[in-house]
Amino acid sequence: MYDASSLLDLCIDFCAKNIHFIDCMIGFPEDFAVKIFERAINLKVLAGDNDNTKQALSVYSEAGYCREVKFPNLLLINQYELSIQGLMEFTEKLDLTNICLDDHHDLLIQIPECRNIKVLILQSTNLTDKGLKKVTYPCFGAKKLPSLHYLDLSGLQVTSKYLNTLRHLPQLKSVLFYSSDKIPSFLAFRLTQRPNVEKVINGSLVTKLFLHWLKQLSQERKKVLEEKSSASSSFYTSNAAGGRDSAKSFAVKAPKSKAMFERIQEPKTALHATNPLLSTSTNVSRKRSYEPGNCIVGPRKPKQAKLALDVENIEQMLDSCD
Repeated sequence: MYDASSLLDLCIDFCAKNIHFIDCMIGFPEDFAVKIFERAINLKVLAGDNDNTKQALSVYSEAGYCREVKFPNLLLINQYELSIQGLMEFTEKLDLTNICLDDHHDLLIQIPECRNIKVLILQSTNLTDKGLKKVTYPCFGAKKLPSLHYLDLSGLQVTSKYLNTLRHLPQLKSVLFYSSDKIPSFLAFRLTQRPNVEKVINGSLVTKLFLHWLKQLSQERKKVLEEKSSASSSFYTSNAAGGRDSAKSFAVKAPKSKAMFERIQEPKTALHATNPLLSTSTNVSRKRSYEPGNCIVGPRKPKQAKLALDVENIEQMLDSCD
């Protein structure tokens, strides 16, 4: 039996199938924008890693639907390398915690191109000075990432030589480490007593997109495993593996305390404009110069000298007349 769809459903299906042709979502009704994105996921329009997916994610990111992004694992980043460029283009908070990157990963070069990032968490990413330089060096003088004010380097082996270069990022205000890390002293920052730890939580659309991608990767992996011979597998090995997995699922790590370094405020040059004591003292000195009986004549001295000269000239004229 034929089931007639409503005109709204037909319009949403059409927009979802052609979501990569949408130029802008800013000011678009949120309800319809969410329905179009969710329908595109259900129709598997965003399943592939291609230019169409990148364009669609870039439009939604610009409209503010991807302000916070926290990646679940490295496999998703590697398999959707092109799509995540559009996802991160207008992201404000990026969290790569426990993503085991290396110093040569292409993602490190893409991060400085995300102009709106304010919070960057690189906790436990196995990066060294070499990889971190690819992220921060292009940002010297706020040339890139002009809004970056929070950088989390917890669990990373960094040297004081690299940390001293962070003073060239004037936009950076806070740098975080684990309290247990061996933190060398570095210029322009000092340890604060109360660290303000930022948390990144994926929005509903980003969460649904990641679940969709992970499901796709799981299905592809399942097909690969089915093609292989199952002769090596047995009842005992499967049970043993299941026991290990269940043990890992219940292993909960206690969160580590963190230490925050804040940028030291540089002294301002305009002392008289900013210091009220200096400005009032100058005003007092000026007022004292005009008080009667004060030995400091100030600006009245030239007038008194001129008056005495005029009196002397008049007396000479009177003497000549006599």
